[in-house]
Amino acid sequence: MKKRPLLFVLSVMHLLFSLNVISAEEKNRGMVMAEWEGAWYYAVILDSKGAQYYISYSFYSSEWDEWVPEERLRFIEDLVMVEWEGKWYCAAVLEKRGNGFLIRYHGYGSEWDEVVSSDRMENIKGLAVVLWDNQWYPAGILARDGYKYFIRYHGYKESWDEIVSGDRIQVILEK
Repeated sequence: MKKRPLLFVLSVMHLLFSLNVISAEEKNRGMVMAEWEGAWYYAVILDSKGAQYYISYSFYSSEWDEWVPEERLRFIEDLVMVEWEGKWYCAAVLEKRGNGFLIRYHGYGSEWDEVVSSDRMENIKGLAVVLWDNQWYPAGILARDGYKYFIRYHGYKESWDEIVSGDRIQVILEK
């Protein structure tokens, strides 16, 4: 698997999530993927009016906040870490297929989609970027205890897992 730039979580996420209808309870809250000019970005729903949603893009200033129609939104449901050749990668579960799950790796195109068995997956509680040696790295949040996060780095072996807190972590989303 070819490595992508480590700042991929701050830029375009080439993922398409499930096409779930937005429920009444979720209208004014929740993390979504929002389509903008053909690319998908993390965003939060701030308000809604009918089938229009006022969103704020994660890691972008409020000048980018906008009203969008429902068809430009996808709710994030299942986030996992998937083992691939001894390393772990953040991915989204697109659908169940037979005895496995069709997944899309974060920061990779659909050509990398694959059906994986549950023994290659670990559920995560969210996504973050973590500061290590003066550089930000994407990671999956495996567990949280107050302000401490147990994380697994995207594209690294389990031996790099660690507990981080404070200014070393920027949470992108939590379930």
